[in-house]
Amino acid sequence: MKRRCLIVCGDEFLGRYLADELVAARIDVAVASEAAGAYRSAGVSHRYALELPSPRLHTIMTDFRPAVCIHIPGRETDASVKADPSAARAAQIDPLVNVLEAVRGGRPRCHVVYVSSAAVYGRPTRLPVDESQRLAPCSADGFHKLAGEAIAEEYRAVHELRLSIARLFSAYGPYERPHLFADLCRRAGDSRDHTLDIFGSGDDERDYIHVRDAAAGLARIALRPRAAATVPATADSRSHTAVDPPHVFNIGTGRAVNSATVARQVAATFSPEMNVRLHGRHEASDVSRLRADISRLKALGFVPKVSLEDGLAEYIRWFQAHRHVKIPA
Repeated sequence: MKRRCLIVCGDEFLGRYLADELVAARIDVAVASEAAGAYRSAGVSHRYALELPSPRLHTIMTDFRPAVCIHIPGRETDASVKADPSAARAAQIDPLVNVLEAVRGGRPRCHVVYVSSAAVYGRPTRLPVDESQRLAPCSADGFHKLAGEAIAEEYRAVHELRLSIARLFSAYGPYERPHLFADLCRRAGDSRDHTLDIFGSGDDERDYIHVRDAAAGLARIALRPRAAATVPATADSRSHTAVDPPHVFNIGTGRAVNSATVARQVAATFSPEMNVRLHGRHEASDVSRLRADISRLKALGFVPKVSLEDGLAEYIRWFQAHRHVKIPA
């Protein structure tokens, strides 16, 4: 019998690529999502259309009986957080608790993977950022993901659930939501004077990972050996550190590039005559440099395959063919 994996998804951008990656690995994949019908892979055996949180998730868990459950939270926007902070927070936390309770009550030996974000690191004190670095978020998304990690850790310690946490750095690719690359492509396409304007110093750096590589890394974490290790609430920490394998993983490339470099590549692709013009400095609240240490993920056999140059060229081709297609925010 094939190993079974349930993807509980609030972000179809990563979810679709992850489903394809798991199907290629000969995993029996089911998807629970508001947009379950968007998962076109022939290998997805079950598609459950539901809005989280939902009491149906417990039934799905007991009926499908997954060995792995991967929860990908929905994306937040600055506008949604500012408009209704309470609702934005609930939209992140309530579905996670729904997943953890469904696993605890219906499939307690299932390996849960919570997809968090590099935003939990805030302004890192050293680069590259490894998983042991102090967590000090400076954005709503970072605080909400950190709260999600804390809740997941509670279920790991108190209820002995099998847990992994994946901290995703800056994923990009076709069908992504509004993002730096989409914004640059839109400005380049609309430019009438062969100038691409970017606002900020251009020296802020991110670890950009193509969504196919992000999905491959997430699959490595989900299917990793020894995922069964848990830390009972009564265990002495000194007694389990030698045998308890890492359960928190960065997903990135280990390389960083600044936004000015990305803008120049976008401009050159649209027109050899296009120039990049910088305006001012980055926002004080923004994280200026972020690069992942992916040693733990590499130990699972992960190697990023898509270079930024190739991935960005692919994205620009996709954007030019789909620029008038509305992608949900």
